[in-house]
Amino acid sequence: MDDLFYQNGAVYRKTSETHKKYFYEDGTVKTVETYLDGHLHGQTLLYWPNGELKRKCTFVKGMRDGVDQMYSEEGVLLDEGSYKLGKAIEYHRRYNQVGKLIEEIEYLDESRFNLRSWDETGELCVEAIWTDSKTYHERVWDRFQKIWIEKRGIWDGKKLVYL
Repeated sequence: MDDLFYQNGAVYRKTSETHKKYFYEDGTVKTVETYLDGHLHGQTLLYWPNGELKRKCTFVKGMRDGVDQMYSEEGVLLDEGSYKLGKAIEYHRRYNQVGKLIEEIEYLDESRFNLRSWDETGELCVEAIWTDSKTYHERVWDRFQKIWIEKRGIWDGKKLVYL
């Protein structure tokens, strides 16, 4: 396969049938990808210009499969979640710039998930939970009134119906 270059002659992309490697103009590695039969397959790594890891994920025949992690330029984990054949599964967590948990999603199936969010002080401010396969309970903290605003709902098999 053909390599590509920046106007200044620096390598932009090096390719083979099973690998692609991209570079910043200064020669620092930007992206490393592996392929199988023309599809992303295996671990993909993305880097910030300073060389810190930006993202690490795994693909199987072009679909995300496994843990997907994203990092700040300072190396702090910002986002982490699991995938199976392109679909989000299990827990996905988001963190702020200092690594403090701000959101957690638990995927229950393709249509339903539990959600919790925390404010900058670490206090729970949103909670949306399926208590069983059909019953939904949501509560949001109103910081001005200092009360929880609550909603309840039932899954009718296709959509959530609020009570």
